[in-house]
Amino acid sequence: MGQREDVLTSRTTATSDRITIFRQGRGAPNRAPKVGPIVFNEIMYHPVFGGDEYLELLNLTGTPAPLYDPAAPTNTWKISGGVDFVFPVGLTVPPRGKLLVVGTDPAVFRYKYAVTNSTAILGPWTGTLDDGGETIALDKPDPPQT
Repeated sequence: MGQREDVLTSRTTATSDRITIFRQGRGAPNRAPKVGPIVFNEIMYHPVFGGDEYLELLNLTGTPAPLYDPAAPTNTWKISGGVDFVFPVGLTVPPRGKLLVVGTDPAVFRYKYAVTNSTAILGPWTGTLDDGGETIALDKPDPPQT
């Protein structure tokens, strides 16, 4: 799971006659990073005393974004790193929509922070966010292995 090779808009390559220069680090610059359609919009990793950690995800596009492989719907996206969470089957983020992933009971979080029912809240995740810094990733599923 996790197509990490898709983090750039296209593969950075060198022509065969320039491979020596490329290997010396003097080749073409890397391609631009690929962003979206879903991104971390907000990360609450160090809440005030009594507060709760959460991750807010945003669909950057004007079209629905499924958090699963449409060709294999049980193959869903996940969050990995300091916290782990696997998205449920069939979840789609609406155009320009947001959703929250929390480390506590979603119903308790919704009540505590008066989050409207129009915002999806998922959780709980396993793990905790490190206040000193760490890497978290939003992983898109690989195609099924045949």
